[in-house]
Amino acid sequence: MELDEDVANSGEAYMQFTLPNGDTPKVYVNAQSDESLPYASQKDVDGKTYYVFKCSVAAKEMNATITAQMIDGENEGQTYEYTVRDYAKYILDHSDDYSESLVKLVKAMLNYGSFAQIYFDPSINGSDDDRLACYDLDTDMGAVEGFDVGSMAQPYDASNSDIPESVTFKGASLSLKSETTISIYLESEEELRDFADGSHPVEVKHTGNQYVVRMRNYAAKDLSCDCNLNFYTSAGDFAHIQFSPLTYCYEVVNDGSADEKLQNLCKALFCYWQAANDYHD
Repeated sequence: MELDEDVANSGEAYMQFTLPNGDTPKVYVNAQSDESLPYASQKDVDGKTYYVFKCSVAAKEMNATITAQMIDGENEGQTYEYTVRDYAKYILDHSDDYSESLVKLVKAMLNYGSFAQIYFDPSINGSDDDRLACYDLDTDMGAVEGFDVGSMAQPYDASNSDIPESVTFKGASLSLKSETTISIYLESEEELRDFADGSHPVEVKHTGNQYVVRMRNYAAKDLSCDCNLNFYTSAGDFAHIQFSPLTYCYEVVNDGSADEKLQNLCKALFCYWQAANDYHD
């Protein structure tokens, strides 16, 4: 956004988003006294300063409408409507103006979003549904359905982890409904504490001797990066578990699930990671 000077200097002005899931996050123009609140970044282009406001959208919501409105006290600006698909379609329609790796990334992103829609919405029956993010766009969903992610991703290797005998690794799962989240399941008669991962905040819930440890919001290009979860037992024993989102994809595709929709979603996620990795390289 290009902002008037009064709005740009305001301590109250913010962008109000309304997301497909009903959330209404605010992103302030300037950092507030509480800098933990989200605020815009600035970008200079051709001598003009633009304010960049970001919001998070789930993969399954790429074809759902987002609204954005600037609010400064009692003054409310124009309401804008847009979708992730709109942005992606513009790039595909003007592909000659963008790099080949970006075009491939956009196609892979739309495919992933579409397979997420198919998986999470039972009313969508197939790839020809006009509600899909990639509907009527040249993204080749069929290539995802025929892709063997298992031939390229690596399974969980216990030798890369260090777990005391008092702790049992029960498994791991990947949540794709809103953001990409790894959940690690542990069982221990001893209390577990001091959980930490070098790249993501760690959330821990436990009931009795059962522990669920979550690391959220993996970016597409980081899906191959292992979480390196460290923690200690109450006896002082050190523990380390290494696991990545693509490990989960490998296990699903290689007989980990008979759910074809989940298998296709995991394949699409792998293709999305591959395209993001190529683009950022």
